[in-house]
Amino acid sequence: QCQGNPWEKQQSRNYLGPPDLKLGEADYVNNYYNEQGIEIFEVKFIQPSPETAVCLACSCPRGDTLQVLVAEKNVTKMVSLGYKIMEQ
Repeated sequence: QCQGNPWEKQQSRNYLGPPDLKLGEADYVNNYYNEQGIEIFEVKFIQPSPETAVCLACSCPRGDTLQVLVAEKNVTKMVSLGYKIMEQ
């Protein structure tokens, strides 16, 4: 919520370009993991259902679920970063 994700910290520094460049959050996710040697093929932000309560404090998560598609060779690294493997 309060710029707590690694890619949000890059975004706040205009990491990918000048302020007038309109980049989406998925672009920052891609760049963040590419710098770590992980190619992201797809990024999805799944919004929580309306009945799910989300607090507004900085210590609370935004409530989205981040899904990324990576090559098999990067799965172990993503799991070590806290991601879970989804069944297809």
